[in-house]
Amino acid sequence: MTFDGGGDAFRVEVACARLHVGAQAYAVNPDSPAFRVAWVSGDVDNAFGVAVQERIPGLDSVRSTVFSANRGSRQALATGLDWGATYYFVQRAELVTSVPPQLAVTRLADLKQWSCLLVTLPQVADEGLAEWIRQATGLAVQQAKRRWGVVAPPMHFIDASARLVLDTKGELTLAIHAGGGHGEAILRARSGDDSASVPLARGQWQFIRVSGFPATEPPVLEAEGRLLPEVLVRPVVRAARGALLTFGSRSVSASSADARPLLEQVRAGSLDLSGLNVPRGLVPSLRSRPAGAVDWAQHVFATTAADLHSAAEAVTTEALAELQVVLRDTKRDVVLDLGPFGAWWFEMREAPDGPTRHLPPATRAHARWVLAAAGQAGVASRSQSDEALSTALRAMIAPRWLEAHHRLALTRIRGNRDAT
Repeated sequence: MTFDGGGDAFRVEVACARLHVGAQAYAVNPDSPAFRVAWVSGDVDNAFGVAVQERIPGLDSVRSTVFSANRGSRQALATGLDWGATYYFVQRAELVTSVPPQLAVTRLADLKQWSCLLVTLPQVADEGLAEWIRQATGLAVQQAKRRWGVVAPPMHFIDASARLVLDTKGELTLAIHAGGGHGEAILRARSGDDSASVPLARGQWQFIRVSGFPATEPPVLEAEGRLLPEVLVRPVVRAARGALLTFGSRSVSASSADARPLLEQVRAGSLDLSGLNVPRGLVPSLRSRPAGAVDWAQHVFATTAADLHSAAEAVTTEALAELQVVLRDTKRDVVLDLGPFGAWWFEMREAPDGPTRHLPPATRAHARWVLAAAGQAGVASRSQSDEALSTALRAMIAPRWLEAHHRLALTRIRGNRDAT
């Protein structure tokens, strides 16, 4: 017989002997309004020939055509939808933007002007969403006869084949509701040659632990004779977005323009570095050397992760204290290196030769006022030396309303030194 999949390029001769082996798949033109068997030889049984020549509707160009998301590569056309279930929505690409945000949607590969979405409906019924689905697909949504979920280990995501991708574990904890029907309900699990089953109570949730299977080969689950969605066990690598520096209650990205001025304040002693978080696997590097030295002293800092699968690690409290001590040693050159997320060089500040240059009382008072107004009252205390005040003033990031006073204070300090 000849199958017409929507034009000459999709017309194929089919030997009926192949169909005795099992169902066969053939490519079709997604733009075709219908598909059909165009010709059947006289050797084919008459009843079978009449049946296969029935017209098969193509994809709906106005609404979404919905397919089930079960195991295997062939998915059946959906005749009704269940809350909490996952489906494939095939539709014109321009209709994708109209999908409501309440739906969990993964957009798969496009084919010409057609798009395929992997859509998971919410567990809880929503009348407004049900009406949108009815208009978009022509299908009604009902409460599922049975509900289930994996409680542990945590799920990463649902992949393109509608499989639940979980963390690597040797056991599963399931929550399952067999519905309120009659008759015996049984949950079966198969892994290799081993199998186990447990009866399910009607009308209530049950928690069931499934164990004893290889960590990388989760069992095949079946409830009331129907296969549940496939479970895929796979470790997933999470990548941190960047390194994060914390100064008191303020956190900034290491790659931001604010990082260096804030680290300058730490070096000047007017600000504390209270936290440093880096992507997992990145070891912060701090090097220092005294005046006249060529070789650098390397400082290694220990990090710790919040949990086994955390994407970021934090520098320990002890290491952070050591980092701050080295950073504040102004008699040494210091380099803080966070790899691709930022690196900073701080040159040593040598003590001036000869007697200490004192600031005039008015210049000193104005510098203390500017620092106090910027929230650095500790540095502005009377016990601070003139050198400490001027260093803190140079490292300070002044708010916009204080910028004029900040510039004036710096100008007075420079003028005093030039005069001296």
